[in-house]
Amino acid sequence: MRSGPQKWLILVLLLISSQQAWAVPCQGPEARYDSIKMSVFDNPSRAMIDARSALEMSKKDDVRIQVLCHLQLVLAGYLSDENLKEQQTQIGIAMQLGFSSAYDQEATIMEAVQLDLQQNRGGDFSERVQKLDIRSRNMPLPVRTLILYLILDLVEDPQLKATLDAEIENLLGPTKAVGEFERILLQEFQAFHVDRNRDPQKKITLREAFLPQLRNLKLDYWEAFVLYNHARTFEYLGTEAGYVSSARFYAEAELKFQKQAKDSLYASILLGKASILHRKGQKAEAIRLVKQAESWFVLHKNLIWQGEVWKRLAGFYLEDKRYQEALDAAEKSAGFYAQDHETDLNQLDELKAQAEFGLGHAAKAAELMEKYINDFERIDMKQRDLYVKEQGARYGLTLEEERNRIRQLKQETAKKQAAMDSDAKKSRDQGLLVRTFAALLTLVGAVWLVWILRRSLVLGQTIRSLNSHMENHVLERFLPQSLVHEVAAGRLHLDERPNTRLVTILAADIVSFTNGTESLGSERIAVILNRFMVSMADVIFEYNGTIDKFVGDGVLAIFGAPVDMDAETQALQASRCSQAMIKALDSLNQELLPGHTWKLRLRIGMHQGVA
Repeated sequence: MRSGPQKWLILVLLLISSQQAWAVPCQGPEARYDSIKMSVFDNPSRAMIDARSALEMSKKDDVRIQVLCHLQLVLAGYLSDENLKEQQTQIGIAMQLGFSSAYDQEATIMEAVQLDLQQNRGGDFSERVQKLDIRSRNMPLPVRTLILYLILDLVEDPQLKATLDAEIENLLGPTKAVGEFERILLQEFQAFHVDRNRDPQKKITLREAFLPQLRNLKLDYWEAFVLYNHARTFEYLGTEAGYVSSARFYAEAELKFQKQAKDSLYASILLGKASILHRKGQKAEAIRLVKQAESWFVLHKNLIWQGEVWKRLAGFYLEDKRYQEALDAAEKSAGFYAQDHETDLNQLDELKAQAEFGLGHAAKAAELMEKYINDFERIDMKQRDLYVKEQGARYGLTLEEERNRIRQLKQETAKKQAAMDSDAKKSRDQGLLVRTFAALLTLVGAVWLVWILRRSLVLGQTIRSLNSHMENHVLERFLPQSLVHEVAAGRLHLDERPNTRLVTILAADIVSFTNGTESLGSERIAVILNRFMVSMADVIFEYNGTIDKFVGDGVLAIFGAPVDMDAETQALQASRCSQAMIKALDSLNQELLPGHTWKLRLRIGMHQGVA
């Protein structure tokens, strides 16, 4: 169905009189989800302007325009992180119209976006999310794909999340007829939700696989979004090559905004570029870019990212030893975060503690650091509990499949067993088989006796080898070399009955190890941690300490056991050892972290008492 010439003439006159040139996908009678989707992911800022213009010029009772243009508006706002609070009432009306007409698919997408906007204000939406999931399952695949993408961040129930994850895996299978855009949407969701601390390389590999297809789609904004995420992941690697790649992808993402209105994504790209420049020593330019990014976040009323701006500045000022400015920036940043942003507020407590320490306020710094550590452990425990529940849910899905497979195997085994029982019954009636079996048993017994004799010789060699391994590879990790020889010679025993004695305990762990892991990446931090532990062990052994255990990024050493020392000697050796450990960090930092902002630093505690 096409509009007549007269209608088009009126439309052209309206355009000329209002001096607005707009082409609104949501106006065309053929335009539904597909054209709206492409309009939004190509240029959401323009799509929002077009949708608002169309809503102003349309009749209030035009259901089609209200539903489709509001869909375009909320999708564009969601993608560009635009504040749509002023549209909440109109969106609700459009959803009601959509559900009561033939536009229930569009209304369902709007509801998913609305839920995401409302979740930021708190509340339990789990029941609505589950209904949304069920309602969208029978919708066309492109719509279902977008619904999956939208609601997965809303899902808290581990079982439902595992079910949706499994559906994504199924949709991405080679035999599924998923459109190219939908496939890339789901692949980006997969890459985005890989833990960048544990496996940044997997994120990179996933994105590298679909970037060529993404570029072919020529959706500028969506490409800029993915390139920005790609750049951040390379930055997380913490390597020189990673920083070079990160700078390249930030620049490529920024180029996409030559024909785009500047928005929150553009400001985020500026923040990323600022981090790279500050690391290169271009500090003034980096801070200028951060302030420029802030202006866009303020314009778009994006409070969370305004908090991120000031948190980033606090980090920059700390690196430059501008402690008062760092403290002020951290305090300002905290004002933008609600209490449910626990991780951000926890990171700010650490930044404040470092700034207070730099200003010489040791007591305040200690108080903040204690709060940071306690909160970090609580948040980390909560995240681990959630991870365990999610993994359990995923296991539960595969467990049912395994149960079905085992049932099938049992049935097949029962049939085979019945056939074997029948054969065995016949065999028992044959005396020849019995005599043959007896002969075989005698032969096996002889072979077994020979094997036992040879095994005893091998076992003797194995025991000697284990003793050697125990001496050279196990004991030397925990005891000084002189004590290793004493144990090996039998003059010192480690398996005696427990006894009480006076000892001095030294506990040491790395300061801000989590931040180091985030900035350097798991592979590099593992190398640094191994080198650190070897170096610390050498120092502890030099002062006749015994390593009780390694705990994550920390080490626990004992002075006064297993070899006795008097109380004064213990304290003296432990004190000298702690000073030597701190001194050893200088050479480690020069060797392992040249030019890096994060450095190895130690917290050390000592205590003497009866144990």
